[in-house]
Amino acid sequence: MRLGPEALSAVELVALLLGQGRAGADVLTTAEAVLAHAGAAGGVDALPVLARMRPAELMAVPGVGPARAAALAAAFELGRRAGEGAGERPRVAGPEEAVAAVAPLVRGLRHEEFWVLCLDARHGLLARRRVGMGGPSSTPADPRAVFAAAVREGASGVVVVHNHPSGDPAPSAADRSLTHALRLAGEAVGVALYDHVVVGEGAYFSFRAAGELSGG
Repeated sequence: MRLGPEALSAVELVALLLGQGRAGADVLTTAEAVLAHAGAAGGVDALPVLARMRPAELMAVPGVGPARAAALAAAFELGRRAGEGAGERPRVAGPEEAVAAVAPLVRGLRHEEFWVLCLDARHGLLARRRVGMGGPSSTPADPRAVFAAAVREGASGVVVVHNHPSGDPAPSAADRSLTHALRLAGEAVGVALYDHVVVGEGAYFSFRAAGELSGG
């Protein structure tokens, strides 16, 4: 309380969110185990990996149950949303900006994630929301979830982005079918689908840049 949260280590901050330890391990030991689990999943820098872990993944750590996993996930989500609201809105004028907004969140993942970038009329970023998670080669993306997020944020249009853990951003037949469904759903609710971007390893595919998505 005297020095503020900035004076605490990452382990101590995680420990505060966890609240208490478990039988045979105090809260700092449990917090160290959480960070070690994230580090093992994503390399040396554990915090970015921890920030995008699903509650089910966090619950693999002994002593982290549903409530603690939810508290950790909620804390990182609040941080993301606060960052989005700070200062001037970044513009997402093309696929490069869309990749920059999402690639750090999906880099190194072994499963696919589907994100929607909600944009204002000037292509300013209103919000960035994950609306689907799947396996190594597919993502259950629901157009209703995409445009529900867009309507909540008052978006004029959206760019949707998902990753291919294989590293190859070439779209599949399912990706093309989904893009068509999203375009039609956007027309129905009055929210434009500006682009669908597939992120690979150091490369991306833009449906708009490829001429497979027009209008908007």
